[in-house]
Amino acid sequence: MKEEIVKVIHHTRTSQITNMHTTRIAFRKATTADLEEAWTLLDTARNLMLTNGRKQWTKDYPSRALIENDIAGGDAYILTVDGEVAAYAKLAVNGEPEYAHLEGSWLSEQDYVVIHRLAVSPRHRGHGLSKRFFHEAEKWAASQGVHSIKVDTNYDNVEMLNILPHLGYTYCGQIHYGAKGDRKAFEKLI
Repeated sequence: MKEEIVKVIHHTRTSQITNMHTTRIAFRKATTADLEEAWTLLDTARNLMLTNGRKQWTKDYPSRALIENDIAGGDAYILTVDGEVAAYAKLAVNGEPEYAHLEGSWLSEQDYVVIHRLAVSPRHRGHGLSKRFFHEAEKWAASQGVHSIKVDTNYDNVEMLNILPHLGYTYCGQIHYGAKGDRKAFEKLI
């Protein structure tokens, strides 16, 4: 009987060890080699928003040309999971002119990093990659000598509206994007 228990324990441990997988997550600037994966990820996220009746992204926004420009301009960043593009966003220092017209009050008037077009691939949702992306973006901003992160999102982007306060972002007011509609604006000092 004791020998059978040992065999079961050994088999269980062996199975656990053989099923273990070390996931490698990396944050880096996107390159032209990442364009296809990044665009597929964003296009899928855009179509999901539209299917769910969300108003933040449209059939024309974001466009492939916009993502190409993000990458060419050096503003596109990705999280990879085991080499696969799992999340994408544009990060830019002082990169949103509309932020000067906030209906409300920012926490600060210093230089800031704006996060735009954050999307996580459906395959990697539910694994904390949005939070990880924000943490990496904050570290990147600090490395640039910038200690403010600003982000805006649509009123129906429930996921973003839930995650921002949990990450320490403060609601500051709203931004008017004309025909694109109004967005809720947040800031975090780092």
